Amino acid sequence: MRSVTFLQFLEEMATSNQTLTIAASELNGLVRRFGDTVRKMGQWNTSDGSLEVPISVVAEAARQVGSETLSQAVEELKKNPEDFVTMLHSSSAAVLIEKISQISQRQFRDLMTQLQGSDDPAEIDRLKREIDQAIFGR
Repeated sequence: MRSVTFLQFLEEMATSNQTLTIAASELNGLVRRFGDTVRKMGQWNTSDGSLEVPISVVAEAARQVGSETLSQAVEELKKNPEDFVTMLHSSSAAVLIEKISQISQRQFRDLMTQLQGSDDPAEIDRLKREIDQAIFGR
């Protein structure tokens, strides 16, 4: 097994087009704990209630919050909701979720801005497909 640094790992995630899927049951638990911001982290699949989040978005959020906050967020997310009296909005997990949501929304706005500013028919078609994928998952 090859050894990679944290930064190398995040860079590999950032360049992949892979997504992670949060199952409906897990998503509902996260929404109960952290609010509707959780649903803004990615594309909500209304047919089965799951949420697809691009790994590149998670990688960028992890870089932005830093390794200490990321580690704290992981520990907080491992806990059962009953294990803590209240989940404050200043918690590391809430910070990570908010950051993922912000990045996801920013990437969508960037696509729209690129589309509006493009005169190239091929680029316009590509951007429309990306926007369609972001909205409808198709």
